[in-house]
Amino acid sequence: MEDWKELWNKNYRGEGDCAELEKFLKSLNYGSRTGVTYLPWAVVERIFKLQDGHYEILKAKDDTIVEVDRTLIREEFDTASGAYIPKYMNSYFINVAVSWKGQKYTEKYPLQDSNGRPLTIWTQNDLNKAIQRAKVKAIANVSGIGYKLYEDGDLQFEKDTPTPT
Repeated sequence: MEDWKELWNKNYRGEGDCAELEKFLKSLNYGSRTGVTYLPWAVVERIFKLQDGHYEILKAKDDTIVEVDRTLIREEFDTASGAYIPKYMNSYFINVAVSWKGQKYTEKYPLQDSNGRPLTIWTQNDLNKAIQRAKVKAIANVSGIGYKLYEDGDLQFEKDTPTPT
């Protein structure tokens, strides 16, 4: 019987249950970000479930699925009252917890548009996209399924470009 490390490495290398992953790869092209590849969430979830993986969309303190991270960014002086008024910035996240072969991981994923800009208002479609992306990222982290794509295509540190067409 394989231990979790051996299976994680097999998944990472595209062996065993993951041998067919490459045929499901999709490509995105956003402006100067060409050749970005991803795996559809259903493919990743199918393999994960077959390996007895489980996920859960976590609820925030207010019993919704959107977590608000509120940060004080400055205080402004109100001349009328003579008081300093705190000004906050809110960021919004979805949290997905996964468990697999005794390993656990929680992905805190931001609500953002396709260009990585934070959302301050959103639709149910935006929430669903964030959930699916968080789930796939969490599954990759804990199980190795599709993890190599994050190593090869993590764009978070690339230079920002103008809004793509």
